[in-house]
Amino acid sequence: MTTKVIVSGMGLVCPLGENAASSWNALCPEQKKQPSTSFALGKRSDKSGLLRAEEMARSATAEALMQAGLWDGGLVGIDPERVGCTVSASKPLFQGDAPYPPDILNSEVCRRFGLKGENRNIIAAWRRPSEV
Repeated sequence: MTTKVIVSGMGLVCPLGENAASSWNALCPEQKKQPSTSFALGKRSDKSGLLRAEEMARSATAEALMQAGLWDGGLVGIDPERVGCTVSASKPLFQGDAPYPPDILNSEVCRRFGLKGENRNIIAAWRRPSEV
């Protein structure tokens, strides 16, 4: 049996921009496009830690679902069990002094958007060349 996966939407929130398009434009300055809004340009939220990570995850998820034509204030035209979610967070998230595992972001996104398909957290590790 062959399982097919279709990526029909992508959301991105990172230091380069608050969505996939602005992040791509910041990475490709030769295209002479300016990011529409960018966290690098001082548009950061005043939230931090877990609250900020949840805000970013919700923003990226909304972008991906809207891009896929599956979100209009709620899932439209698809069984929620057929919509999965992958988040990449690798460090514990803090709310005050309390640490939370990064997988909590997947739970928040799935709960908020009613996603019931496969969900996972991809832990991405990076080391400076000087640490090798």
